[in-house]
Amino acid sequence: MRLTIIVVSILSLLTYTLKAQQFNGGVLGGFTVCKITGNPEAGGWKKIGFILGGYVNLDVSKHSAFQVELEYILKGAVENPDFSKGITDSYRLNLGYIEMPFLYQFKVSKRLSFETGPSVNFLLHSQEEIDGNENIPIPPYSSVGLSWNIGVNFDITERLRFNFRSNNSLFNTRAGTVSNMVWRFWAYGQYNDIFSFSLFFRLSKLGKNRPS
Repeated sequence: MRLTIIVVSILSLLTYTLKAQQFNGGVLGGFTVCKITGNPEAGGWKKIGFILGGYVNLDVSKHSAFQVELEYILKGAVENPDFSKGITDSYRLNLGYIEMPFLYQFKVSKRLSFETGPSVNFLLHSQEEIDGNENIPIPPYSSVGLSWNIGVNFDITERLRFNFRSNNSLFNTRAGTVSNMVWRFWAYGQYNDIFSFSLFFRLSKLGKNRPS
């Protein structure tokens, strides 16, 4: 319930702020390649997830735009037995988030743009399995997190855009510390690191035209 109130409040504020401007809206979808840095049970970019959601994009000048997204994104980690490397246990971690990126985009050309900005993530569900048996992690995974995004966009057509993005946790994804955690920025922790490959499809252009 609290998550629903937060999301509705933010979207209502955005609608009120942007109603007099011209902005684009659409849907997005793609897949993610993930790992949990600092998790001793699994290493490397082995987890495949997915991302689904929607977005609004506001042009503020010829070269600048702001974009806000609301999406479901599956993160986590996986490790399969590999006896040649001495790995005998299987491990699987699924972390499902509702995520809201707030991005600044710089347009290099008509088709190419770069982007960066933070995203707030709300944990919807988590499941951890070791050798096929469900494990209850202690400490648990944090219900709210913050990540930073860096990405590049390429417009395939007027309505269809390809996006490649890195998304990295700024804070520990766990609610406490455990052994083998790594240092990032200001604290030890386990951190979600992902690469996403997505298509953005513009559905409509809303609001009033901005004067040139």
